[in-house]
Amino acid sequence: MMLNTSWWQLLLYTLIGLFLVRMCLKYLNLWKLLKDLKKKGAEVYFKPFIGITAKFNADTAKGDALTWFKESMKKNPKLRFFATHQFDKPVVYLVDPNLVKAFLSDPSTNTKASILAPYFPLLQHGLLFTHGNQWKKHRRTLSTIFRFEFIMSQLPTIVKTARHIFERELEAKGGKHIHILDVFQMITGELVFRIFFGEDLEGVTIDGVHPTTYLAELLEITAINSRAPENLLLGITGTKLGLFKRNRDYMKKSKRFVSFCSEMIQSKKKKLEKDGATSSDMLTLLLQEQKETGDFSDEEILHEFITFFFAGMDTTGHMLCMATYFFSTQNEEVQKAVMREANELSQAGINITSELLNKSEAIHAFFKESLRMATPAAFIFLRDVVKDFYLEDIHLKKGSKVSLAIVSKNYDPAIHPDPDRFNMNRWISGNPDFEGEALKNPFNFIPFSAGQRNCIGQHLAIIEGKIIWSIFLSNYNFTVPSGYDMHYKFGALYEPRDILYLNVEKKKPELI
Repeated sequence: MMLNTSWWQLLLYTLIGLFLVRMCLKYLNLWKLLKDLKKKGAEVYFKPFIGITAKFNADTAKGDALTWFKESMKKNPKLRFFATHQFDKPVVYLVDPNLVKAFLSDPSTNTKASILAPYFPLLQHGLLFTHGNQWKKHRRTLSTIFRFEFIMSQLPTIVKTARHIFERELEAKGGKHIHILDVFQMITGELVFRIFFGEDLEGVTIDGVHPTTYLAELLEITAINSRAPENLLLGITGTKLGLFKRNRDYMKKSKRFVSFCSEMIQSKKKKLEKDGATSSDMLTLLLQEQKETGDFSDEEILHEFITFFFAGMDTTGHMLCMATYFFSTQNEEVQKAVMREANELSQAGINITSELLNKSEAIHAFFKESLRMATPAAFIFLRDVVKDFYLEDIHLKKGSKVSLAIVSKNYDPAIHPDPDRFNMNRWISGNPDFEGEALKNPFNFIPFSAGQRNCIGQHLAIIEGKIIWSIFLSNYNFTVPSGYDMHYKFGALYEPRDILYLNVEKKKPELI
């Protein structure tokens, strides 16, 4: 018996030893690879065993999750890319515009990373995650929704919705301790439903929570699970084991949200069967396409539904939140320039025109500078490299992961002098501070990504933003509580680490 026990112990120790030797060799090869990539112009971060996640966590604790990506760019404007790892897998974040263009031009080399599996039950068959012919089909069909004429027809809806929710949320709560990101997302989420799905969210809740708040919480917990060790090591199986509260919360919330969206779709389908098409919203379009051609499955429609709820609500809401914070930090001259345009747009009300929107140069510049300094989409979703290939002189092996460090180029001092200073005049042609260099290469500044897979709703997002923000600025005074310092985390999006609460007061009529 003693002999048998010793034999099994020896076998166990041998297996553990072999595993450790194998892991050490993997990390040694990884270190050599990163060292070689440094010679190609990369900034390298190597931290066994976790890698880049450790850097995100450490920098978040210090105040900005993306400090490494910003500071490295400021120190070395010729930086081409970042090279790091997630456990034993190399990860490359592209910065140089030529590398970015080359990578986006050939989607056959990559696919959405497997570590994004927690997003799949929500988004896998929507426009964000599809590829090849399926993506082309979705893009072609959905592009009809984003025609200029359709967007212009929605302006009165945007005005009415923003006014109603501001009055309901700000005035009903007495203007104290207002979670402003939550309010902006309520507006943009409501607009998604009204514009894209022909419905409103008045009185609708998910387990007692407003759908926009529920989705924001779900996306946050999904992002946490996608970067959690159990998902990085075991894939979605590790998440489904439910060993941690984050896993169980994710599974419960994602299942419930999918069920909610499915119910909305089925309700719309029954209404169409009964009354026929009475609107030209996106959901009606997809359901008609499904009925006539069979091109769209129920799952594709479901995931497109969630994709546009996410994309139409979250990124625009975050842009407005950050613009509001930056506005509070600006001098009187800048604030007056923005307020002049905000008052014009707000006073136009439902009679707002495209000409008036196009004239709002200061607000547009303010949004661009907000997106430069704190773009919600700091990266694109990670890609898995599916075959060995060369990106210019950089050899990327199958199994590597690639993304774009969109935020880094925004802090390139060769393009944006004094990049830590908020300066909307960088974007106003004719101003002494205008930075024409940023516009020379269309891949220098890409807050909505670039290439054929750029954000299909970017123009609507800016138009919505101009109207919503103008109504807010024109009708309300606000203050940021003393002592609040903006710190950033990286969840589903790049966002405030600590909730931005505002004290808000309705302006007197003679001051509006």
